[in-house]
Parts: sequence; structure tokens; C-alpha cells
Amino acid sequence: MDLETLTVTQLTGVDKVEGELSSVVPDWSPDGTRIVYEKFINIDGAGLVPKNIYVMNADGTNRRSLLPDPEPDAKVISMRFFPRWSADGTRIAFGDVKDKGREQKSRITVLHIGGRPRVIEDIYDKLGDNLRGTYTCWMDNDRALLFGMINLDKPGTNYDLYKYEFERGRIRRLTSETGDEKFPDWTEGTLSISPKEKKVTWATLKNRTVDKHFCMGW
Repeated sequence: MDLETLTVTQLTGVDKVEGELSSVVPDWSPDGTRIVYEKFINIDGAGLVPKNIYVMNADGTNRRSLLPDPEPDAKVISMRFFPRWSADGTRIAFGDVKDKGREQKSRITVLHIGGRPRVIEDIYDKLGDNLRGTYTCWMDNDRALLFGMINLDKPGTNYDLYKYEFERGRIRRLTSETGDEKFPDWTEGTLSISPKEKKVTWATLKNRTVDKHFCMGW
């Protein structure tokens, strides 16, 4: 949506392709030229609908997958979700759930543009193998990841927020409330506002001070 004219332009699902499924959870690249998003993949007979990470130009052209789509007879279904650009625009962090029938494994993954995905195994070596994550975002100028996670091997536990530092492989739990903390976001420095008329770009905000910055969920 153009904020000056309020003109809305549909970017995906406009090609009238039969069987086309939803495209959701977009994120603009730092330079404003591309958009990364989740795309549901249509596979007949699949118990769970797989999702893949796609990217397109900011005007909706040149839509393409960053990883291969699953084959129709795939025995392992991937559900890749919540892709987010790094501040330098060279990497994308996302969650990847592998479904093998009765077994599911959730992994936080970083994909270098044009390269191979890397699972952050340190997280699972230190916190356990049976974890379920939510939203993952970049933190500290790409030196860390911020994410929500629950340990399914511990009954009665809830989602908490964690910080993973790449250089030392260190993991810190940032919250330990009785309720769920699931969908963090991170800004460097002051909160983002639009330059014109100082309009705040969101309506409801929950703040938690973390390292003298702000972690936000809504």
C-alpha cells in the first residue's frame, strides 16, 4: 500500500494459476528492492501442506524459490516459515519443520543468498532436540538471533525468548514468565517512525528492555 495515495497493489496470486496457494509473511530487504515470503506448495495427498521460502522484486516480478520445492512423492515434508532478512541483506533466517509422518523436527536455519542453508545446531545441542520455535529475527547488527522457543520434553513449560550469539555460540534465555513470549522483533537504537508527521507504524506495543534496546511483540 502506498502511504501517500493509499493505493493497494496485489503482488502475488495475480497470475490465475490453477491450484495456486497462499503467499504470506512478507519481509522487505534492507535496500528495499526485494521481498522474501512464505509460499504454500500444492502437493496432492500431502497430510500437511508444505511451505517454502520465496523471494521477488519489490514490484512483485521475478518470483522464485530460494530452496527447491518438495517433490510430489516426498517422504519428508518441509514447512519453512517466518523468513527475515539480515541487516546486510546477504542472509535470511527462517524456521524449518521437517515432517516424517509421526515425527517432526523444528530447526532454526540461516540461508546465504545463492548459497546453502545452515542449521544452527548449537541451539539444539545445548537446549535439547525436541524444541519448537516461532519467529526468529536478527539482532545486534547480525551478530545474534532472537527467537521464541518451547521445550516439548518438559511438560508444563511455555514459550520463552532466547538470544543466540554467533561468535561464541552462546545462548541466553531472556524471559521466564508464566505465560508465552513467542513473537519478538528487534530494532537497533530508537524505535522506527515514519519521517512525515512522525506517525508511529504500529498500534499496540509491549516493551521489554534488553541490553538497553527494545524487544517488541504484538
